[in-house]
Amino acid sequence: MKTIYTIHDVAALLGLSADAIRLYEKNDLVHPIRDEQNGYRYYDFDKIHILNYNLKKIQYLILANLHHFFHTFHNYYHLYMALQNSA
Repeated sequence: MKTIYTIHDVAALLGLSADAIRLYEKNDLVHPIRDEQNGYRYYDFDKIHILNYNLKKIQYLILANLHHFFHTFHNYYHLYMALQNSA
């Protein structure tokens, strides 16, 4: 079993593109081990776990915000309809 993974290995494991992982790195969601000689990014199990955990948090926040948005929209819609019917 590997102990160090390339960006393409991680992309395949998580179902992401290498570009997406680079974007997550740019946004401080993961900090790969960098090879000083060639600039390649390497990931150990802990870094992959942290990235996956952060992605799950992002998914949760997106879903929570969508739920809040639709709940708020639903309430405003009913208020709008009540005001329309009373006019």
